[in-house]
Amino acid sequence: SNFEVWVKDQDGALSNRVEIPVFESLGSPDPSKIVVTTGEDPSTSVGISWETSLDILQGNIVIGKQSDLSDGRTIAATNKTILTTLNSYDRNYQAWDVSVNDLEPDTTYYYKVGQGEHYSEVKSFTTTPAAGNDVTIGFYGDIQGAYNRFPDAIESLKSLYPDIDMSLIAGDVSDNGHIYTDW
Repeated sequence: SNFEVWVKDQDGALSNRVEIPVFESLGSPDPSKIVVTTGEDPSTSVGISWETSLDILQGNIVIGKQSDLSDGRTIAATNKTILTTLNSYDRNYQAWDVSVNDLEPDTTYYYKVGQGEHYSEVKSFTTTPAAGNDVTIGFYGDIQGAYNRFPDAIESLKSLYPDIDMSLIAGDVSDNGHIYTDW
């Protein structure tokens, strides 16, 4: 929708009219762009982030060792409104993150993120082995501009090293972090 704005002075003269487009926030009520990152100790902690529209006022992670989350615990997430650019217009979305600690090394965990009627599908990750054990790390860098080919790079590396415990991306994921479509 659009707002039309003008000003009337004390003599009744009108200013030029300006039309201002008004956009809904980016994202949707359903979580998207879900990312798992390492915690301080990747064998016992992770960070998980995602985005939604501004309509969502709270977010949680439900996490457990059972794939049906019957043993799941719920942890509240923190949120931040992010300003970005889409089609040359400033736009906003809600970014969420949660730190999950006290995990067990070398253990698969299942989780979903969201709230109310708007949860993600159940996803999983495996913590790395405990300190002192060998860890195989897949290391990726500078995927910007070739993001559509990145899944092929992951599969190629997995075929060479099938026992990767953890993958790290060194950076340069997007050309311009302030442009929404670069993510």
